Amino acid sequence: VGDLYMDVVKFVWNPNWEAEQAKIFEEKYNPRLKNLNAYAAGKKHILGDNLNLVDFALFQTLYLLQKIDSKALDAYPNLQTLYNNFAEIPQVKAYHATDKFKNRSVYVPTAPFKFPSA
Repeated sequence: VGDLYMDVVKFVWNPNWEAEQAKIFEEKYNPRLKNLNAYAAGKKHILGDNLNLVDFALFQTLYLLQKIDSKALDAYPNLQTLYNNFAEIPQVKAYHATDKFKNRSVYVPTAPFKFPSA
């Protein structure tokens, strides 16, 4: 999860992100997502039935990936399930409904990649 997140950070700060997006997804994201998707099969959360700190990091990473490409998780149903399970936690769902969440910057505004608004 940490390696995938760092790949996202590198992408966001890459001044050539548009030209390299397909290559980065193919070489970096997709292999990592494929492995995580296989590992997540049948799990409610990434390490099993109980929520763990890793779930927070994974959710944030998957959230950013979907902001980069809305179809980023289409081929990874187990990761979609984990993402949705986390998003349905009452406190997370309530926070995502607030103006504070909706109006915040998704990432550092000075990064070359500009995320669409929440």
